[in-house]
Amino acid sequence: MSVESIEQVIKLWETGQITPEQAIGKILLWLRELYRRLSKLENKRPGPNESR
Repeated sequence: MSVESIEQVIKLWETGQITPEQAIGKILLWLRELYRRLSKLENKRPGPNESR
């Protein structure tokens, strides 16, 4: 799934190409993708008692 950048979403909203509700939905999708990516990175990190 391709998620637009925050900058793209703001530009679309500012130019009236999307409604505020659509902008909020797109921002929520962006946050969900960011959370998924962060969780994936955290899962790859060694624990505090493990050596690299």
